[in-house]
Amino acid sequence: MNTKPKKCPLDKNFSAAIKGHAYGSAAKAVYSKFCDSLGWDADRTGCFGQQKNLFADNADTDRTKDVWFLCHYNFDFDASKIDRKGTSTNTIKEGGRFIYEEVKGDRDEARSDRIVFVKDGGLYVFYGVYRYNGFDDGNRRTFERYSDVYPLPEQVPADGEVS
Repeated sequence: MNTKPKKCPLDKNFSAAIKGHAYGSAAKAVYSKFCDSLGWDADRTGCFGQQKNLFADNADTDRTKDVWFLCHYNFDFDASKIDRKGTSTNTIKEGGRFIYEEVKGDRDEARSDRIVFVKDGGLYVFYGVYRYNGFDDGNRRTFERYSDVYPLPEQVPADGEVS
């Protein structure tokens, strides 16, 4: 069953990231715009260029959540069939409710929640904010979505304006 999302129109409002909205085709440009609008760590912009991991730890507004752009991934894929020569395989399950990150080498624990964007149809689509749930029976970190928006609702001031 293919649970891949439908192609999303480009959203030019960077005051919040909303599940299912696309924000651009280049991770570095999208990240930079959220730095400008939400105060993400601009010093980490270099993590999102070509030939980079597209990941920055503790880089969000409060410096408590990781920002992760997935360019290469699988939907509902049996990770036991992966090529062990690669560095990692990311699997999106149940329409994006779960993400599994295949880890090669040391089984370092993830320390922070992750703000996740997934490349679809050439554009990075916001998938949500994910909580780390530990390792599964193998070498996969597991993450479960708990919010469809960022900033999280409790982070938005009463007047609705995001600073």
